[in-house]
Amino acid sequence: MLTFKIVENRKEKNIKRIISLSGGGLPFPEKDKPKFADKLIRTIMKIVVPKILNDAIKHHEILKSSGLNWTIVRGPRLTNDAKTGTYRVGWVGVNAGMKVSRADLADFILSQVDDEKFNFQMPFVSI
Repeated sequence: MLTFKIVENRKEKNIKRIISLSGGGLPFPEKDKPKFADKLIRTIMKIVVPKILNDAIKHHEILKSSGLNWTIVRGPRLTNDAKTGTYRVGWVGVNAGMKVSRADLADFILSQVDDEKFNFQMPFVSI
């Protein structure tokens, strides 16, 4: 799996931080409080695209056991709207919307390079 190779490479180069991106379908039971619509989307993913969902879950498992300082940023439906700089960061079902612009999601990801607030967590970014 590619995630394993990336982790090994970071360890070889003594890089301790990794920030990655996934979708809102990736569960984070420690903080998520999925509503009916969220549960429905996950159920549909399990049926229609189980390989994608299982790959995301394995990605999280590898990072969690890697010893690296990791953050997996999750997002909902992506749009091509302009960057607003005003987006919500929460959890699935908690302070969460149904979409986010690619520009705002990228802005949040870049902010995590120097921000340790979400170390070892999977924040959900939306508008």
